[in-house]
Amino acid sequence: MAFHKFIRSMLLNAPIEIYGDGNQKRDFIYVTDVVNATIRAIEIGDVSGEVINIGSSNPVKLSNVIKALGDIVGVEPNIVFRAKQKGDIEITYADISKAKSVLKWSPRISLKESLSTQIKWIKKFWILISHNVLSCIV
Repeated sequence: MAFHKFIRSMLLNAPIEIYGDGNQKRDFIYVTDVVNATIRAIEIGDVSGEVINIGSSNPVKLSNVIKALGDIVGVEPNIVFRAKQKGDIEITYADISKAKSVLKWSPRISLKESLSTQIKWIKKFWILISHNVLSCIV
């Protein structure tokens, strides 16, 4: 959800609100990698009741993600910093060692590739919506 908001703001040249200083780190993973891990668990079988973390195992600073998005979109992000939200943690990190050993799985899609894919999807979605809205008006 956050990436969609960030990308939309960049495409509209609108401010991006960041809660905190942007140094918080998150373990981002693309949905296709999550789906592949789930399919792998089904294929392996006999993992019922197991807790297996799925993630990139590579936390990235939020400010670095926004910079990468700006580079891909071709804009300088207009960041507005807000007060840190109560309960927000500094870092999320998935230990995927069990996924690697039990499922023989590890993520394949890089953060940059996933961001590029999402940007392309949002642009395509906007074109479809714009076309449908215009055809309804005409």
